[in-house]
Amino acid sequence: MREFKALINGELLPGEGTFDVINPANEEVVGGAPENTLYDLDAAVSAASNAFPAWSSISVQDRSEYLQKIKDIIEENCDELAELVTLEQGKPLVEARNEVERSALLASVMPFLQLPQDTYLDDQTNHAYAEYSPLGVVAAIPPWNYPILSAIVKIVSAIYVGNTVVVKPSPLTPMSILKFGELIKDVLPKGVINIITSSHDELGRLMTMHTGVDAVSFTGSSTVGKKIMESSGARLKRIILELGGNDAAVVLEDVDPQKVAKDLIKNAFYNSGQVCIGIKRLYVHESKFESMKQALVAELKKLVVGDGSTPETTMGPLQNQSQVDSMHRFLNDAVAGGAEVLFQSDIPEGAGFFFPPTLLTNLAEDSKILVDEAFGPFLPIIPFKDVDEVIKKANQGVYGLAGSVWTSDIEKGKSLAKSLRTGTVWINQHRALHPFVPFGGVKESGIGCEMGVDGLLQYTERRVVNILKEVDLS
Repeated sequence: MREFKALINGELLPGEGTFDVINPANEEVVGGAPENTLYDLDAAVSAASNAFPAWSSISVQDRSEYLQKIKDIIEENCDELAELVTLEQGKPLVEARNEVERSALLASVMPFLQLPQDTYLDDQTNHAYAEYSPLGVVAAIPPWNYPILSAIVKIVSAIYVGNTVVVKPSPLTPMSILKFGELIKDVLPKGVINIITSSHDELGRLMTMHTGVDAVSFTGSSTVGKKIMESSGARLKRIILELGGNDAAVVLEDVDPQKVAKDLIKNAFYNSGQVCIGIKRLYVHESKFESMKQALVAELKKLVVGDGSTPETTMGPLQNQSQVDSMHRFLNDAVAGGAEVLFQSDIPEGAGFFFPPTLLTNLAEDSKILVDEAFGPFLPIIPFKDVDEVIKKANQGVYGLAGSVWTSDIEKGKSLAKSLRTGTVWINQHRALHPFVPFGGVKESGIGCEMGVDGLLQYTERRVVNILKEVDLS
């Protein structure tokens, strides 16, 4: 069993005690993380605050060079970091490696993103333009489904534009980011990156309320996001929230189910369906509905559910028992409402937080799985007759994170995209994120965005400089 320490002001420090990290594939303890306290939080925020003046004053080029060192360290330690992600989160090792590799990519592309140089006015009398300044100390709170990637996107975005950070990972998956802290301890100036952990929600609440924290970046459920808005509101801190989603994929009548079934299954069941932007609802034109069901079942039969550390596994367990219990509630509600279980995969017997990948049809309009976010391995399949009907259904509910349209007619896809009330609409793909492309939700799916230049701007304060020309004050 591995024991990890917090990173505070460039030092690896123990907590008041430790708490256990559980392997979701077998429910065994695989690590211990520090039980940090309010004292440690104060120390981490103080370290970040003290480091901020010098860090924000160095050139963008110098900060870029530090980020390249971070990229190199992640790449050099990819195997170990990926193994930790699989141990604590459960996803197959190939998916964990992809997560770590994408983390390195995020660090490497930052220097290619430049803040805009906006000029608002430049005439004979006035010159008005924008400058962008870092916010200060950023509290970064990543989720358990992507424990290192979600942390890294917050870290590199914040520090690239001159902020310092205090990171608090989920208590369910702290090991990979604590290991990252161990690896970069001597790479950056002390206090620029600090990492603390706790098994208690209270430390996270105190972190968002802390008077030394200038901004909060959180990825997770909409319910927790609302609480963070409340706890951060007293000081009107900058809030960046990437929250829940109930993404709809709409397949039009001009699509061959055989050609898209593999992609649809992958984007619904990747990471055991524990993806905020996974396909959660699949609307298929009635003319292709039966053939689509057959194609999806054929693809789902290829999934191998098991321990993510074994090579043959293509889908791991859910991350925790609470997730398993939640999935049973979703399934029971759907079946009670008349839903048909079209197919369920086999799952391992014995220990582990496993739940079978499940295809559902004949769902009631008010089925919980169509209204709420089922953060797990479900794919409800719903037929539709006309476009207006399906757009209305796709837009129902409180979420607006992302969605997709699948069609042989790109122009038709672009036209439908205008009607979907989501932060992102993909055409003939889903879950496609790129470091240069901003991502964020609308409605109760979030505030602000991450990645791209727009994502960087979330971590800055705009200052307008307005100059009166040709004035003699001497």
